[in-house]
Amino acid sequence: DLNPANTPITENFHADPSHEDPGGPPFIRVTNPHIAVGHLNHLRITRPDILFAISVLSTAVACWSIKHDKAFTQILRYLRGTPDRLLSFDPKYEFRIFHAYSDASYGTELHHGLTGLAKSRTGYLIFLMGGIVNHLSARQIATAASTYEAELAALSLLVRTLVVLQATVATITNRPQPPTLVHQDNHSVILTLQLRVLNERQRHCRINLSLVIQAIDLGQISVIYCHTSKNLANFLTKGLSRSAFNDAVRAVNDTNG
Repeated sequence: DLNPANTPITENFHADPSHEDPGGPPFIRVTNPHIAVGHLNHLRITRPDILFAISVLSTAVACWSIKHDKAFTQILRYLRGTPDRLLSFDPKYEFRIFHAYSDASYGTELHHGLTGLAKSRTGYLIFLMGGIVNHLSARQIATAASTYEAELAALSLLVRTLVVLQATVATITNRPQPPTLVHQDNHSVILTLQLRVLNERQRHCRINLSLVIQAIDLGQISVIYCHTSKNLANFLTKGLSRSAFNDAVRAVNDTNG
């Protein structure tokens, strides 16, 4: 019998099995991690609140340990206590107006080819009619050398997805899309988009930067700064405390663009 949990994953959880978590409540022993995590994947579409937890566990199926059994059990306990958390949309908001949030964690992800933590994580949310229509929490493929690089990579991936969604809605409504307001919490990224100048150490970022600038110039997006505490995608990049996580989920549910 599983008691409900307040969060789907513990604060600052790492998939690295060397960071064991002794003690705690009873847990389920997972005999086939691929199948177990695969079953949870079906819930990711309508439950963005467990997206980060599932995504992190999916990176650990090849090095599964008791620590991951406990994390898997916590997701089930959380789901048991939150059956009423669903996606919702409000028809009073215009169908064609998107807004989005982009975030990234830096160097916190397990990389199986290296020792320790090396990869960064992308997290983003795209809203339409007051509800989430697209979301992502995923380990970045390339290894970012700075927080700036991780944040820019996340923003670039968001823009790629957003442009496709905009074109789809424009085709359905037969109306031009207004610029989508994208919230981002990295001052360096915002400044680079404004100045459009790269130094020698940033030249390898020019493709991601060019893609974002192109979307700005075409009137597809407008990127503005928001504080980390106000970035609704924050809970998709890291494990948060109980209060911070509940505040984030509440803000996502309350947002109306």
